[in-house]
Amino acid sequence: MDFLLDFRILASIVVLIFAGMAIYFAFTLKKLFSIIEVTASDLRTLFGNLSTTMNSMSKDLNDIKTKLVVTLDEVDSLTTQVRTLSSKIDNNIERVFNIITPVEKIVALIANKVYPSVSQIASLLSASTKAVNTFLNVLGRKRNKD
Repeated sequence: MDFLLDFRILASIVVLIFAGMAIYFAFTLKKLFSIIEVTASDLRTLFGNLSTTMNSMSKDLNDIKTKLVVTLDEVDSLTTQVRTLSSKIDNNIERVFNIITPVEKIVALIANKVYPSVSQIASLLSASTKAVNTFLNVLGRKRNKD
């Protein structure tokens, strides 16, 4: 009979252990469900914030896209204006060179033709002035002697 008593005690201990484990398992599940609920709530908040952020980013990107298109159109217009201005400047520079080149040729031609004559006239004037000066000096000395 001892065996039956021991078996009942052992069975009671096993039942109490299973009951304790069931209670511990229930508390653990309750904590686990609580953690899962908090995590789910945090994930809902995160996804809500993420959705709001993505919507905001989409609006911002659309604004940037619109402004970028306008800016690129303005850059294209500015580039066209710069090309036109550059072409006009090139044409005007060419015109100035076309005007200056004949003037330089005329000045060079005049200088080549006039310079020898002017140089010769200057030499003659210098010689004549020295001759008149010498004559006047000689004449002045003769008068001073008389």
